[in-house]
Amino acid sequence: MKPLPFYPVSYISLLVCTVYSMSLLFFLYYILSRLLNFFNIQFFGLNMTLFIINRCQFL
Repeated sequence: MKPLPFYPVSYISLLVCTVYSMSLLFFLYYILSRLLNFFNIQFFGLNMTLFIINRCQFL
């Protein structure tokens, strides 16, 4: 019964990381689409998504 209190903490941290990465991705998407609308936004957005997911897994 010892690992039980750790479960909600890890779940909350995962949830916070997911919400933060999603909001950051949408913010970057908005800025890039405003400034670099001639650039390939979809490819760059995909790379940023993978980068943020890797960062979250590293935490």
